[in-house]
Amino acid sequence: MTSFGATEIVNNIAANGQQFNSTFKIKGQIYHKVGSLLPMPNESHKFLQIYFMGGEDSERALANRVDARCDYHNLNSPFARRIVTDLDALLNEHNELLKLFKSHMHKLQSDNHAIVINPDRTPAGEHVRRFNAP
Repeated sequence: MTSFGATEIVNNIAANGQQFNSTFKIKGQIYHKVGSLLPMPNESHKFLQIYFMGGEDSERALANRVDARCDYHNLNSPFARRIVTDLDALLNEHNELLKLFKSHMHKLQSDNHAIVINPDRTPAGEHVRRFNAP
């Protein structure tokens, strides 16, 4: 659900003329994209969105998550499905970030939020030029 990108990536070129990417150089702007926690209309769940399928942690929601993961990776054996089911249970029980995402997901569905940016105001107690435009 996330990606790291740049406006221009410079490839390394070896002495024999072949390109390789042991490291990379970036020219221009670096950016980080984060996808939506919910799928677009008429799209299937992908990546992190799979954790939010079916709402509550029911057997049907678990089956939907396992189906989505196994279908995406072409895992058809019962053994692979059992491993995915066990990993899902492990993550749901012990992954604090997943719990945080799920709790915030419920808040997003129930509250109306708005982000307001006042470019002419700076937070109290901050240096007057800290938020100047470049």
